[in-house]
Amino acid sequence: YHIAFIRDGSYKSFIATRTNDFCIDVNGSERLRIDSDGRVIIANGGSGGTADVNADNFVVKNYTNSGSCGISILNADNLNSTLYFGNASDSKHAEVVWSDASNLFLIGTSNAGASIKFRTANQADAVLIDSSGNIGINSMTPDTQFKVDAVGKGIFTTSDTLSSNDFNKGQFTVRNKAGGQGAFLDFRATSGNGVGRGVIAKIGGFNTYS
Repeated sequence: YHIAFIRDGSYKSFIATRTNDFCIDVNGSERLRIDSDGRVIIANGGSGGTADVNADNFVVKNYTNSGSCGISILNADNLNSTLYFGNASDSKHAEVVWSDASNLFLIGTSNAGASIKFRTANQADAVLIDSSGNIGINSMTPDTQFKVDAVGKGIFTTSDTLSSNDFNKGQFTVRNKAGGQGAFLDFRATSGNGVGRGVIAKIGGFNTYS
């Protein structure tokens, strides 16, 4: 079944049902489809793949030409453009906001205990900011305010406690994961006379090279 819109004696657009889906055609091509599961698909045509089943309720496609594809959120001057993430019991657990008045782009959570994680490559965890504001690079359980874990090689971290391994609260700490070797802090230039020169701290003493 369909409803056709005609102008100057020719068909310009259709509202139709196809295999239990609701479709709108414009200028001879399908532009909008609401399928029998309630999913909304804009520009359904083309030979490309389908969206991931975990994110297919609203899909925008552009497989038929060389142009870009995207979604825009536009608002009046000095107001916010906002995207919220939530669930059935709470409509706001996380947000992405552009504040035009503050000239600020914000990514954040609205849930106690929530963290923000960044991934690279094939879903590899890279950076985490936990609910206490601790930052971990290659460390998804940072126990200090800043921690870099060069996996299998060493750790660079800040210290906010006093323990047998800490000289003073608030220090920077470098630890070597290789057994029986010292931990080094090396300052040097990348070229010229600076190569091989710097300051090195190690277990059992402190050496200065010039």
